[in-house]
Amino acid sequence: MPTEQVVRGLPADLGRHEDWITDLGGIETARATEAAVLFVPHVIRSGGFAPFAVSTAR
Repeated sequence: MPTEQVVRGLPADLGRHEDWITDLGGIETARATEAAVLFVPHVIRSGGFAPFAVSTAR
């Protein structure tokens, strides 16, 4: 099974609807999306260690 299908299938296996999944591309977009983790310590510091989610709108 190609890696793309495995990666795309994981959110679906976790209960996400297919139309909620947005493919941001290959390795060329990884730098920007991985940088989003930099705000996590600030979220935890301001709101405590509690579950939170990040959403995008199109």
